[in-house]
Amino acid sequence: MDAILPWLTLKNVPGIGNALFKRLLGHFDSPQAVLEASKPQLMAVAGIASGLADTIRTHRTPTPAVKRE
Repeated sequence: MDAILPWLTLKNVPGIGNALFKRLLGHFDSPQAVLEASKPQLMAVAGIASGLADTIRTHRTPTPAVKRE
């Protein structure tokens, strides 16, 4: 399950559609690398402006609540 979390996290960033998702993966090779990239590195990708770079850098998939009995 942990291997899929970076994929889901990146896919759920507001402002990232299918084309930009594919462009980011082509540039960085993995969702984890995208999520770990610096703002200047992200902005080197066509279609990534300053605000979206900030959003990518701060967006995280919420951790599901653990139900305790």
